[in-house]
Amino acid sequence: MADIFDNEKRSEIMRKVKSKKNKSTELRLIEVFKKNGITGWKRNYPVKGHPDFVFLKEKVAVFVDGCFWHGHDCRNT
Repeated sequence: MADIFDNEKRSEIMRKVKSKKNKSTELRLIEVFKKNGITGWKRNYPVKGHPDFVFLKEKVAVFVDGCFWHGHDCRNT
């Protein structure tokens, strides 16, 4: 799907978008980690890109993207 805005306008729009975090999604993922014995992760670790979870030993970053970023509205389902 082609963007209807040029790069400069898209950057301006995206700068105004402030995340409200994906708290519920992140908390569910934490439950999955704990249930499956997945350890070694950190949240809010100061690394470029601001991933939601970082596994330092494995050098893995996990980004939790919510419905807003995928362009659909399935909240509260």
